[in-house]
Amino acid sequence: MRIAQIAPLVESVPPRLYGGTERIVSYITEDLVTQGHDVTLFASGDSITSAKLVPCYAHGLRLNPSVRDPIPYYMLKLTGAEATRAQERFIPQIANDAGKAPHYAHRGDPSPPQ
Repeated sequence: MRIAQIAPLVESVPPRLYGGTERIVSYITEDLVTQGHDVTLFASGDSITSAKLVPCYAHGLRLNPSVRDPIPYYMLKLTGAEATRAQERFIPQIANDAGKAPHYAHRGDPSPPQ
């Protein structure tokens, strides 16, 4: 199966420092690759994976002092992920581990559901 994993951009996958979600994304992604799935990981460029890596930003955002708000980076990432899915039409399942708020903001909804 062809699967896309969308990771938060706060830390690399796996994280070099704190990053529980990024660590779980790494475990799941590597296990899926081991099982023979064609996995594409959308994450920061400093991520290390045996899946196909699509870098959405050069490195994790948390340690970059010039990044004040990560939401624009997530919106760009989701747009890129959706564009790739539509263009290649090969990813039947997308696992979005980046959280709900960026996804709903991208879809034009004024706020995420409570």
